[in-house]
Amino acid sequence: MPALVSIVMSAYNAEKYLAEAIESVLAQTYPHFEFIIINDGSKDRTLEIIKQYQAKDERIIVDDHENMGMANSCNRILPMLKGQFVARIDADDVMMPERIEKQVKFLQENPAIDMTSCYCYLINAKGKKVGVQHLMGFKSIEESKQAVEKGIIAICAHTGFMCRKEALEGVGGYRNRWPSDDTDLFNRMIEKGYVLVGMPEYLMKYRVHNQSIMASTDMKRALASEWVSSSIYRRRQGLPEQTFDEFMQTVRQEGFLKNLYRKRKHYGYAFYRNAGINYSLGDYPKFFVQSLLAVLLIPNFVFKKLLFQLKNK
Repeated sequence: MPALVSIVMSAYNAEKYLAEAIESVLAQTYPHFEFIIINDGSKDRTLEIIKQYQAKDERIIVDDHENMGMANSCNRILPMLKGQFVARIDADDVMMPERIEKQVKFLQENPAIDMTSCYCYLINAKGKKVGVQHLMGFKSIEESKQAVEKGIIAICAHTGFMCRKEALEGVGGYRNRWPSDDTDLFNRMIEKGYVLVGMPEYLMKYRVHNQSIMASTDMKRALASEWVSSSIYRRRQGLPEQTFDEFMQTVRQEGFLKNLYRKRKHYGYAFYRNAGINYSLGDYPKFFVQSLLAVLLIPNFVFKKLLFQLKNK
């Protein structure tokens, strides 16, 4: 019997793209999986859609509860997972047909590797390809093992993430660190000696749209992500992690100029991302304004990214 995979999706008010995401899982060339779909307190038709698919495919297991966030939702179902491997997908994304088969084969053939991710096509609200993302993790076992010592933060596409269940349990699962629960997880895993090596293949379609986290311009969200990065560096220096309130107190003490620089970077990145989203939607006036603002705030970053997207178009 081939290794069983537990595919986990947490959905909150996801009715718009949910059916396409579910169908991409059910269409996988690797059939030996259980598909746990979490309804995280949705107020739209999410639960209804999930149950419609559950009635058609016995591999689907539904966990329905009040809203508690992605990290808590995934930890809640961790003890019930039967798979040797755990794979993630977001409720608005799409798996390529061979994703699970290729990732299972990769981990089976490389027992020293505990987790992997992949390249993603970026798609818009209509499913049209608008770019690519190459956040797959490290390129080799050696690179993963040296990351902590070299002060490198592990980053990969969470929606394309697969790991050995024992590795996920080995760090106690997720911690509630929205919007960077995933970054917190990957780095606690490599700090405990688990190995992350990505697959340089396009195995996911990652949807960017006006409601996605990628589109956010919320400064508190940016500071929460920075708090997670700060916690990673503090742990590696043997220092205790700060609470978010303690981190914010440190930020306020850094002075006007440093905080102005922090805001310039954040809004520059946000304008760049939203320019791409609005271009894909055909909203060219917003695209032009946001592109101009991004160039003014972070010119080097914008030109580097444009060259990357043109090269990989």
